[in-house]
Parts: sequence; structure tokens; C-alpha cells
Amino acid sequence: MPSEPQLVQRYGVARATARRAVAYLRDQGYVFTIAHRGSYVSLDLADRGLLPEPPADTSEADESGD
Repeated sequence: MPSEPQLVQRYGVARATARRAVAYLRDQGYVFTIAHRGSYVSLDLADRGLLPEPPADTSEADESGD
């Protein structure tokens, strides 16, 4: 995910606001942070049901030829 300075520039917020936002996401388990490396989106979001399910494949139903 973008660094704190990038978030500040992109969204026009104070650095403290960007830092609090990243801390909130980390506390909620959406991201994890590695010191001097950055923050990364957690890969287990789908396992915890936090990502929407992909749409059902309806291609076979559309080929019924009715």
C-alpha cells in the first residue's frame, strides 16, 4: 500500500491523519507493517470473510438455448 508520505500527498491530509489511518487498518487486521519496509495488505482477508465473494458463474445457465 502507499507509504504515509504518499497518502498525505494523494489525499491532502496531515501526516498524523495518515499515520492514524494506517494504525487503524493494522489494528483491524487489514494490513501489517514491517519496520523500515512499509505496510502491506493482509493476504488472509478472504479467509476471514472480509472480501466480497466473486460473482457466480452464470455462463452455463445462459447457454440453455430456450
